[in-house]
Amino acid sequence: DYDGWRSERERKAASAGEPLVTVALIGNDRDADVLASLESVLAQTYRNLELLVVDAGMSEEHASAIRRKAEVRKIPLLWIGAVGETSSVALNEAIERANGSYVNLLPAGDLFEPCRIADMVRYVADRGFEWGFGACRGIDSAGRLVSLTEREEARWIAEIADHVSSSDTVGAAPFSGLDPTL
Repeated sequence: DYDGWRSERERKAASAGEPLVTVALIGNDRDADVLASLESVLAQTYRNLELLVVDAGMSEEHASAIRRKAEVRKIPLLWIGAVGETSSVALNEAIERANGSYVNLLPAGDLFEPCRIADMVRYVADRGFEWGFGACRGIDSAGRLVSLTEREEARWIAEIADHVSSSDTVGAAPFSGLDPTL
């Protein structure tokens, strides 16, 4: 149940100096940029991380590369096979299986800036908040920043707000092509 799950996470966080943060990397074989997303996780300045891969049909080549790189970096790795699952079902399972006090979702193709998790811990966890959301910057396929008009930005914020709730389920917001940063 949710209350037990939350209590266990709070207990784990209290016993550690730095909270464990689970990064849930979500990808399938259509996501050629899954390895770029992984590299942005491996480049984090914050080190108390766990990587949870939600495999919605990745190629064996991508899966092997992820396992190899996580092993080299000594990042704990969990794997969830989610082929055929809806994104909401897969995300909820990822959150349920995560060991971290905080869970940060990263769809394949999205990138973290190197200080993303460290900033999240400093601004959210260290202040006792249960969750937080950082600003996002749009990037194109070449990694160049894409400028959004005020109207487009307002639409994205409205869509995000529609999908964020205080319930114990996660909705799927269309974050493809965004660069989550603080």
